[in-house]
Formats: sequence, structure tokens, C-alpha cells
Amino acid sequence: MNARILPGKTRGVVTAPPSKSMTHRAICLASLAKGASVIKYGLRADDTEATIAACRSFGVEIARDGNALKIKGAGGRLTAPVAPIDCGLSGTTLRFVLALAALAPAKTVITGEARLRARPIQPLIDALKTIGAEISLDQNAVTVQGGNVKGGSVTVPGSVSSQFISALLMIAPVTPEGLLVTVEEPFYSRPYVDLTIDLMRVFGVAVRAQGNQFSVESGQQYCARNYTVEGDYSSAQYWFAAAAITGGEVRMEGLAPDSTQGDKELLNILGRMGCEVKIENDAIIVRGRNMLKPFSVDGRDIPDLVPTLAVLAAVADGMSEITNIAHLRGKESDRLAAPVEELKKMGICAEITGDALRIQGGQLRGASINPHGDHRLAMAFAVAGLAAEGETVIQNAEVVSKSYPGFWETFGAVVYKHASATPARARAHASPARVPPRRDTMLARAADGLQPTTPRFKHFNIVLIGMRGSWKSTVGKLLAERLGYGLRETDAMVEKQIGRPIADFVREQGWDAFREREAEAVLEAAQEDRMVISTGGGVILREDNIKALKAHGYFVFLYAPVEMLIGRIKYGSDKRPLLTNAATFEEDMKRIWKEREPRYRAAADVVVNSVRESSQLVADEVMNILKDNRIV
Repeated sequence: MNARILPGKTRGVVTAPPSKSMTHRAICLASLAKGASVIKYGLRADDTEATIAACRSFGVEIARDGNALKIKGAGGRLTAPVAPIDCGLSGTTLRFVLALAALAPAKTVITGEARLRARPIQPLIDALKTIGAEISLDQNAVTVQGGNVKGGSVTVPGSVSSQFISALLMIAPVTPEGLLVTVEEPFYSRPYVDLTIDLMRVFGVAVRAQGNQFSVESGQQYCARNYTVEGDYSSAQYWFAAAAITGGEVRMEGLAPDSTQGDKELLNILGRMGCEVKIENDAIIVRGRNMLKPFSVDGRDIPDLVPTLAVLAAVADGMSEITNIAHLRGKESDRLAAPVEELKKMGICAEITGDALRIQGGQLRGASINPHGDHRLAMAFAVAGLAAEGETVIQNAEVVSKSYPGFWETFGAVVYKHASATPARARAHASPARVPPRRDTMLARAADGLQPTTPRFKHFNIVLIGMRGSWKSTVGKLLAERLGYGLRETDAMVEKQIGRPIADFVREQGWDAFREREAEAVLEAAQEDRMVISTGGGVILREDNIKALKAHGYFVFLYAPVEMLIGRIKYGSDKRPLLTNAATFEEDMKRIWKEREPRYRAAADVVVNSVRESSQLVADEVMNILKDNRIV
């Protein structure tokens, strides 16, 4: 699957996904705890699903209950799996599970995909052998004979992966002697170890940290907890960066301003680059600017930010440098070589000097980007495409599911103006995205076929499109009131014409007859001026409807995920016949959504995310966009 991206601007409200790092750790600690824990709002992605499956293999009972995981911990007494544990592509899962396997009696076989098996784990194997585990490694799997770890003292290099230290600390209280871990300099990614220690304390275990030494006394017991996973700065980085490089604005909700997550550092970097960063009502707002300042950053503690920092450097006004990142060669991709290779495709001068990246800012050009199997490269270069001239294609775009399954959906909802971006599979029937026309462009368009110096219309209609449940009617009323415009709802116009509810009419005469009446209502509404027109969900199925409304209309697609649409209208009073041969209303909605969503995006001048707390907030967003584009 490829994602095609044209230049765009970012504006919107985004709720941060749950932290991947904290979800991994919470699952492992709850699995070691005594009693039943509830992990609320854990991230559901490929990597975290691999960790859940692995813990189940050790005999831990884990069940989903809505947005929560109910975990009945084993109290440190893990059982050996009966089948090999497949970690997929998750390095965190591999390293944490390797340590857990040292606790389980008998043999555990751990494997994963080829790229994962190439990632470094020898220092962790050596440390676990030191405290009593028997481990063998071949090109296909790691085999652990566990159950005999005693604890004691180990020394681990800090220059390869902080996950070695986290894995050792998490199993330390279960060992008979406790554990003293000494980390050799250079010590990279320390914030992730601090995160582990914070979570261990939440689950009742104390860790003493002194410099590069960490000690955990024996005899401590993890206790079951109800724990809520906070929002993820690692996932939020892409929206902050998108706002920065496009001169846009993003309001991120669900992030803890006092979080210990290392990737929060991006906010300080953006501030130094000239962006406006502020905290307002528990949300973090980033506003970009037209000219970004270059920067020099020590990347030793922020490995997941480096691809995004490389993209930011590519548009900065000067030479930027990211240092102390030699350890990134062993990530999902070589995060030194891969960003340089892809930036050069986009016309940017970038080079590796020792353990650093040096990047000269310039004008990005659209290119076909290979993410090298790395989710973070795919997302970072999607952001780059917003500031590039021409089209950018992200190959293998589905790789984002490793950490952020909803990335492309959110991308399509917050990017506007010059283009929208959606994976190519979802755009199969869509025409190319385009620049939403400003008022002067629309004057020319409205005058086509008329006297060019005497346009027929002085103002332009605001046309709301989208599925039932996307708040078109409610938002339409709010917009009409604020603009002083009239309001036309095509469904209401049809019902007035036929003298009964649409549902009854469709049952009697069918959907085709309804579409004819709807087309008549569209033609009538399109002839009016200074109107907010709220359309029916299927209005985009006929090209004549779109042409009529486009004559002097600005199309706003109110987007919401289909699951939310189902929830909004399931219990409403308007029980219309199903449009497909689906067995249930829910399946009918999903099929309709799959067909129509690319059509909505193709017709839209702008996409607005209607996933908000209230319709008032959606109307606020639409008003801002209308003013930005001089439509009103």
C-alpha cells in the first residue's frame, strides 16, 4: 500500500494515542504482579499486541474489556510456553520477553521476523547468563532455559539499547538475590530507563538509582494496579512537526505536560526553531512559522525523534546537526543512513559525519520514499511531503501499524488547503486532491459561462458533505447563525416535497426514486446565494449533484470514523432501509463508508475532523478555515 501526499497545511485538534513504551511496560509488570490489574487505554498496535501474546504464552490471563486490559498476574511464577513466541518486528517485545523467559522453568523459544532477528541482543543475553539463565542463539531463534536466575551484579553497555537495562530491572525483584545493574558510558536513551523505574514504583517496587547504577532489593513484590496509560509524545511528534513546517496549528490533547517521556523534548526544539508552543487547558498547541531556524541537537536520549528532526532540518534556514546517534544504526532501520538516502531523493544535502547527521535546509521536492520497513521513517517523510513541491509517495505505508495504526486516518483529517493524504488503497476512486480555492479563484469559477465582469453570485455557499452522523445538520445550523446565512438541508427539502419521512418513501418506492427527488432538491439549493447547504450522505454519488453545488459552493467534508458514526445514529429515530445486502445496520454502514469515503475526499475542498467533544468545536474549526481561505 502506498500513500500519496501533495503539499498541504495542518490545522486541527488531535488526541494523542496512548504511549507505546508505557503500554509495553505496564503489560509486563501487571503480568508479574500478584492479583488482577486493569490497564486502561493501552495502545493497540502491532508491537503491543506482540507483547500481550507473549505474556499469555507465559500463562498470564489477559482479556480485553472495551478500552481496558484485564490482566491476572502470575505473581512472578511464569510457566514455560508450549510453542515458540513470535515477537514479530517488536524490539521491545523481544528484549522484555527474553528477560521474562529467564524466570520461566524449562525451555522458551523466541523468534520474530528477519529484521528483528538482526537487531542487537547479545549484551542482554550475556547479562542474563551472568545471573543464571542458560541461553543459546542461532540465526532463527533464541532459546532460553529459565527458572534458575539468582540475581547479583551485572554490567551492561549503555551505548546499544536502554531496553537491556529496563528488561533486567523489571525481573530484578523476582530474583532471590535482587540485582545491581551498572551501565557503562556512553549511556544513551536514559529517559526510557527512568520511565521503567517510574512504572515499577507504580506497581509497588522501589529502585535505587545512583549515577549509572541501579539496584533492586530482593523480597519485593509487584502489586496489582488500576493504571491509565498516558498519551504518547512519540506519536504526537508528527503533528507538532507538521504544524511547524507548514505554518499551521495543531492542538494536541491527551498529553501529560509533566510527563517524563523523553520525546517531550521536541517542544523545546521547536521553540528554539521559532515556533509558538504553549499549554492551554491541558492541551499543547504548536503554531508553525514560515521560516524555521536551524538547530544543533544531542540525539542520545531521543532516538525516536531523529527521523522527524531530520525532516525539520531539511526545511530550516541553514545547517542543522543531530549528534550522538551512532546507536540508531540498530533500530528498525539504519536511522543514520536511511534518512540521508531519502532526503537526497527530495533534493536536500545531507551527510553522516561520524556519529552525527548534518543537514542543509532547502526546498523539498516530491519523491518516492522507501521507509526501509521503519514506521517512524514512514510517518516523518509523510510530514516532509506536506512541504515538498509536487507529489510525495510513501511506499509500504502500512508499516505505521507497528506503533500508530490510526496515523493515516488522522493525517487525512488534519491536513488541508493544498491537498489531503490518504493511503492509495482508500483513494482508488478518488480524483487527485487539489488546493481549496480562495475567494478570488471561486469568483472566476462561479462566472464560467456568464459575463466575466458581472458574476451572478456575490457570496458563496458552504456545502457540508459526509455520512449520516457526522453532525452536518447541527454544524450547518451553527454556521448559518454565525455567518448570517440561510440554511438548506436537502433531506428536509425532500421530505417537504414528498410529504412524509424519507424512510417511509424509500420503503415504498426504493432508493433510486429518492435519489431523483434529492437531485431536484440539490438543483434548487444550488441556485441560491449566501447559504449553508447540509447535504444527504449520498449526494456525492451523482456527478451532476457535485457540479451543481460546485458552481459557487465550497465543499467541507465532515469526517468521523465509521465506528463513531454508527454510535451516533444507531439509536436515532430515522430508521431507513439498508442500502446494501448486509445482515446488520453496522455492516451496512461499514460497506457504505468504504465506498463513499474516497468520494467525499475527492469532492472536498477541505476535510474537517468532526471527532470533537461538541458540534460547537467543529463549527469553530470550519469558521477558522473559511476565514483563512477568504471564503467569508
